[in-house]
Amino acid sequence: DAALVDIDFEKVYAVIKRINQSRETKLEEDPLLFLKKFDLIRGDQVTNAALLLFSKKSLFYTEIQIGLFETNTIIKKSLTIKTDLLNEVDQVMDFIMSHITKEYVITGRPEREERWQYPLSAIREFVVNAVIHRDYQNGVHSQFKVFRDKLVVWNAGSLARELTVADLYNGSEKSYPRNLKVAEIFKEIGLIEKYGSGVERAVEEIGAYGLPRPEITLIAGGVNVVIFGDERLARKKSSEK
Repeated sequence: DAALVDIDFEKVYAVIKRINQSRETKLEEDPLLFLKKFDLIRGDQVTNAALLLFSKKSLFYTEIQIGLFETNTIIKKSLTIKTDLLNEVDQVMDFIMSHITKEYVITGRPEREERWQYPLSAIREFVVNAVIHRDYQNGVHSQFKVFRDKLVVWNAGSLARELTVADLYNGSEKSYPRNLKVAEIFKEIGLIEKYGSGVERAVEEIGAYGLPRPEITLIAGGVNVVIFGDERLARKKSSEK
């Protein structure tokens, strides 16, 4: 039921600027032509992808619930996010970074080295994957849980029939983005590099960070990911409380 009046063209312009920052051949289109070029509008009709990416208003079907959990049943802080998909990635990352541990490591160089409880680029990969591959037609919100020693992500939408959990770990050559036009814009911006390989890279980065391999399972019609943190930093955080 959406129309062009529901699209925030300032958001479209901001995306064009982000794309141009990382490519040699610059996009010269104005926001309207950009939407047409990427098949995000067809005539005067607005696609679902355009609305998910550039809506002026809050959207019920993009809802994300994120919380800080002391136990499985005790929630210390929670946030509901209902905005466009690109802003959702930033807001989820802001919440996570506000509630995980960071320490400074003296390396002998003039600058101190930051060590977060998790490698942030790998966490962003899982956040981006959740946003891109969610089933937005079933109306079930995504869930992000921040515990003292782990992060849990549950996302509505099972895997494509051709994919298995093992394919996710191994970086399948097959790629079936649930929301192809959304994935295309994320790829143009640089938030994903290549379809089908992001989870494998994130898992490898987490392993190189000295953390256990994330657990990926299929639960309740969705994909559940458990990412275990640096136990030493988790204990330190707990003792500081």
